[in-house]
Amino acid sequence: MPGGTGRERPLTLAFQTPRNSAQAQKSHWCECTDDHSKIISYRNLTTSGRLSAVYANYYIVVHNPIKKSNIKHDCLCRSIGVSNFLVDHLEQLKEDCRITPHVNQVEYHPFQRPQELVDYCRSRNIVFEGYCPLAKGEALSHPNIVQLAKKYGRTPAQICIRWSIQNGIVTIPKSTKPKRVQENCQVFDFNLEKEDMEFLDLMNINKKLIHLTYPLWKG
Repeated sequence: MPGGTGRERPLTLAFQTPRNSAQAQKSHWCECTDDHSKIISYRNLTTSGRLSAVYANYYIVVHNPIKKSNIKHDCLCRSIGVSNFLVDHLEQLKEDCRITPHVNQVEYHPFQRPQELVDYCRSRNIVFEGYCPLAKGEALSHPNIVQLAKKYGRTPAQICIRWSIQNGIVTIPKSTKPKRVQENCQVFDFNLEKEDMEFLDLMNINKKLIHLTYPLWKG
């Protein structure tokens, strides 16, 4: 990052195989240096065997803002995305780069609902993708969510995911257990009532569970 030595930052790829099927996401680490053009490229990942797909539909560039990247021009990817970019970062990216990101991947759950950022992304046709929808499990035992789970005959996780989806958020819950993965997918056969959506909206306390140190960008 600017003014410092190289540090590792997580780099996320999302790709489809075949092109029409559901997406899978995979994380890689890259060495971020002052020379941002040296960010690891998709072509290098494929030739090194770290990524087996032959085409990237979505390439999530970084989990912390950097000034710019030539990834879309340097490799075989259709769309480029970012993660954890705030409004200020997206505004500066608009000044520094020719490409508008297709996706912004940001923490989103009942305790952390950055509506200003969601509205900004929508105004620029950037898909807002919410990760950590269960608040690292903290939401699952909250009395309000447990109460709604009983009302709808669902699990607390399904209530959180359904709330996020009804707010128009592309929601990406994470689990390594097949039973939980299946449970997380069973959220499209019911709707939360308007008053319950508003009830959950009011739980927002701007509580971030993923703490990031943003680098100085300008200068």
